Amino acid sequence: MKVMKKRILFLVLAVLMILPASIFAVDLIGFRLGPTAMLNVPFNPENIPEDFFEELSFDDFSFGVDARLNLAVFEVNVLALVDPLLNGSNEMVGALVQANVGAGVSIALFDMVRLGLFAGPSLSFVVDNGSFIPGPGFPLTEDDLFASNLFLRAAVDVMLGGISVGATYIVDTNTNLNNMFLPGFELVELLDNVIGKAGVSVLFEVF
Repeated sequence: MKVMKKRILFLVLAVLMILPASIFAVDLIGFRLGPTAMLNVPFNPENIPEDFFEELSFDDFSFGVDARLNLAVFEVNVLALVDPLLNGSNEMVGALVQANVGAGVSIALFDMVRLGLFAGPSLSFVVDNGSFIPGPGFPLTEDDLFASNLFLRAAVDVMLGGISVGATYIVDTNTNLNNMFLPGFELVELLDNVIGKAGVSVLFEVF
């Protein structure tokens, strides 16, 4: 656990060191959009069973959309997984959407690899026959937003011209913004839970 925390802190420091030089090496504004597939099975990257990937099946994945908006090295993104809701006739009548809305830094290295580190709230909602139904903890107000579950997301993308292929790892911190403002809170507490979910995205450059 301590080794994992040290690695993550090292990554954060490396990003901060590269940041000043990278601001002038990327396009000012960019938007990428594409499909994503995420594992439903969480795991600890420090302790992956040998047969973990061999036992995976199609049912172990959820699918959705990954959208990323860049302003220089700063990025706002939304990763939304969509599970269809079916009626008795096996017809789709709606969908459950589980989304991670993040903000952070995304740095392009030599126009080949892009590294990103983000944080933000997790939320869910249901779209049923055209009706919008907020899920538990959906931030309808500012107070709700500060009480929403906070996640951390790391992303590595390989840039192939107007297309990028990358991996994402998302960790639920089991905390929220309200807790971060409590006396005695330490940022290292965000790394207490390193068990997360991984996925891949194929993104197409819109502009």
